[in-house]
Amino acid sequence: MGKLLTEDDVRQMFKQKELFDKDSISLPRGTILTPSAKSFLAEHQIKFKSTVLKDGKLRSDNHNSWLDSFTIKQNEIDFQQLDNYRTPFFKLQSALREQALLFLKILKEQDFELNRNLVNNVLELFNTLIVLEPAQLNKLDNLATVDLQINKLKIKCSHEIIIQFMLLSLERVAIQLADCLIVYPDFKQAHFYQLIVNLEDEMQAWVRSILKEGEE
Repeated sequence: MGKLLTEDDVRQMFKQKELFDKDSISLPRGTILTPSAKSFLAEHQIKFKSTVLKDGKLRSDNHNSWLDSFTIKQNEIDFQQLDNYRTPFFKLQSALREQALLFLKILKEQDFELNRNLVNNVLELFNTLIVLEPAQLNKLDNLATVDLQINKLKIKCSHEIIIQFMLLSLERVAIQLADCLIVYPDFKQAHFYQLIVNLEDEMQAWVRSILKEGEE
């Protein structure tokens, strides 16, 4: 069994610059990092993938560094108009934003190359939906409803709790959608509504498939 490195071990190595080379780290073959040690490396933007080098060591690398530059959007909050934030529409967008952040967090934990086009399509749709003003709903009429193919996104998830949080986020979106249907009579006919329903259907199937794989 390989050597186990804890967060304290990695912190000490980081201070002494041992095995670190800019944004990468070289470790002996078979080294095991604890979750807290991995989190420490992630906080310092040192991502790793096991790659055997000629010297028999491993060098960290990141297949998905492009994810670090992706930001989940958020409109500036107007604290002089707080009544706006009591509306079901705003609460719906807040639930979608939370789900997008969870989705992005799961993706950033992966140590293999992701389908960039697929991920970008999903994240860009999230950003479109969560910054739209109610008066701008008709601007989405020309945005095609497409199969995002989220189920093709195969991932490894070491923490089932975050998948449970994804299920909770799906529930929150469903609750806010239901409230919107009560307050806005024509909401179900809006293309905005259909885009969200399609996204959530795909996201739910994807999350359920991850849970099922974990049970097998």
